[in-house]
Amino acid sequence: MSISFLYKSFSRYIIAFFPLTLFLCQHNDRDELQETYTPFDQLFHKNLITPGARLRKRVHGSFCPQTYLEVGKRVFKDLVNLSEIECITNKNILDFGCGPGRVISNFLNEGIFVHGTDIDEKAISYCRRKFPQGEWEVNQWAPPLVYKSNFFDFIYSVSVFSHINEDLQKKWLKEISRILKPDGLAIISVHGKNCFGKLDAAKISLLTEKGFYHKIGNKGFFKMDGLPDDYQTSYQTVEYIKREWLSFFECIDIHETGIGNHQDAIILRKPLFNH
Repeated sequence: MSISFLYKSFSRYIIAFFPLTLFLCQHNDRDELQETYTPFDQLFHKNLITPGARLRKRVHGSFCPQTYLEVGKRVFKDLVNLSEIECITNKNILDFGCGPGRVISNFLNEGIFVHGTDIDEKAISYCRRKFPQGEWEVNQWAPPLVYKSNFFDFIYSVSVFSHINEDLQKKWLKEISRILKPDGLAIISVHGKNCFGKLDAAKISLLTEKGFYHKIGNKGFFKMDGLPDDYQTSYQTVEYIKREWLSFFECIDIHETGIGNHQDAIILRKPLFNH
């Protein structure tokens, strides 16, 4: 029996049965299932420190642990380069929507203390176990956060605003502004022009007209990511951001595909004085 035959047979087994296994696990709330690893993990990636398959898929969109780590490291480097903050180790930093620590773990590995918050209790539970040197909080779907006003020097949020609706975006912008110090910096990623190709002509027309479009996909039992039904996919134009976000911040710059060579990076600064 050839190695090629065994590999093809194994691949067919994985393709046929693993999605069903993951689907059944997705609707089971036992915490230990968050540490479920795929057969590929066990064979090829057992030395990598990553969350289990469900948490990886939820935050990364893929089961692959190698690319999960690579994207986290790339986004970390993007944030450091875009922020241009001197002496970053002496700053109060928040990862808003930290998930299971894909990005924040890179800060912690460099000895940079960062706070992390997320709506996903299972992700925060994983972070508390794997990264005890961090400070972790579970937040609700809408503000407020537990932090005091004017506390953080730098707040970043990756792949959060790219999934919430217009009204909720504005609520969270106001809250981020509250907890950010005057002259503090925020970097928020959104689905910009690079991602518009995923929309059909009718949706592009609506997006162009308003500057914002919230695409609704599966809900309820058929929503496989384990996140709230309103967590969908949002797209927005540069013009919309400059028009709607400036009541909360000064817009320093917008870097198209500045986060992970995929999402746009919106660089904001809280004014020293209120508008």
